[in-house]
Amino acid sequence: MRHFFQKLWKHKLLIWKRYICRRSPYALYSWRYILPTADNAIRCQRSFSSRVLPELPRFFAMLVVLHQLLWWYLWHGPWAIWRNWRSQSQQTQHAYAVTSIRQLLHLLRLAYGRTVHPAAYYQLVLHRYPHSHTFNFIYSQQLPDWHKVWQPHITEPVQALIRNKRLFAEQMSAAGMNTVPTLSYWQQGTRLTKLPSFEDNTVFCKPVAASRSQGCYTLRITKQECCLTTYTETLTAPAVVLRFINENMASQSYLVQPFLHHHSVLDQFLSETASVLATITIRLVSAFSAGEVIFMAANLEVNEGQQRFKLLPINPDNGLLYEHNWQLPLWSQLLQQVQLGHNVLSSVKTLGWDFVISQNQVYCLEVNLNWAVQPMQLPEQGGLLEKFSKLYSPVS
Repeated sequence: MRHFFQKLWKHKLLIWKRYICRRSPYALYSWRYILPTADNAIRCQRSFSSRVLPELPRFFAMLVVLHQLLWWYLWHGPWAIWRNWRSQSQQTQHAYAVTSIRQLLHLLRLAYGRTVHPAAYYQLVLHRYPHSHTFNFIYSQQLPDWHKVWQPHITEPVQALIRNKRLFAEQMSAAGMNTVPTLSYWQQGTRLTKLPSFEDNTVFCKPVAASRSQGCYTLRITKQECCLTTYTETLTAPAVVLRFINENMASQSYLVQPFLHHHSVLDQFLSETASVLATITIRLVSAFSAGEVIFMAANLEVNEGQQRFKLLPINPDNGLLYEHNWQLPLWSQLLQQVQLGHNVLSSVKTLGWDFVISQNQVYCLEVNLNWAVQPMQLPEQGGLLEKFSKLYSPVS
């Protein structure tokens, strides 16, 4: 117990942000959990809700959960309902003919009856489903604990392999996967005195320990142009670009890789105003069960810069875009790459893969343990919980 309190004091800032200041509950809580006839989805959600915060002793975890629920019902919940309803209700009414009053009733029922964050109501278009089906979804508010509960015994060497993008690329390449070559390695703490130059004018820079594309940016340097693009901003002044690079390297090491151009047939999904540095990425979730790799969900992410995103759901079995009834090129090759990679990481139950489909082959960008759940549950795909509950028990 003494060691536990020493650890609490050492990480007090992280604890303040994760446990005290968090604005949404860690799990879904509902009176339906006490029903003896609860279906499989409700049992899975109930089991997860009793195991949140696995890093804490159960007594302290219960105190944190009670604290969260109190603040949710009295303060954070009402404000979240109001903000999301005010900003989204009119657009949703025009798009789906769901009146603003009906939306408000839905939000109250979800937020107070199941502690579902109101943002998920609009992101997942939950008004299209019966109220009972909301248990079939996995919500962003349940991360990262959801992944920890599903697969709690991932060894440290495997976690280190997935976290370190440089090591991951080397080992996956040795296993036969197509990974992106590294042009340069920028060690943490290094300071550049001038802008770098590369044979390829455009490169992609990502932290060695990146997760879900955090900290990544595209860099284009020519005699006439200097441009650095992140997911939220574009910088063009050389001095500002150099300062941005050095500030990021102060906290983490970076890999510099060629900027991969997507297959030309995918240009149809870009708008006329899209940047030349726009990226189109395939995100796919795979599961490993009984010695077999199973493809669970996938989508096409179109990033045109300046926070302009578009997500298109994909049938993971055949690469068919649901909305357009159009098949992506080289899809069988991509599935083969996922099988190769997940066979190497067979001790991990579920993984989120990022790929780029180029003109002639597919390249694996990275893999994530804490993959984003809501983008994989768009209206054409539905909730993921039913698929996963058939493969695994959330209780280890």
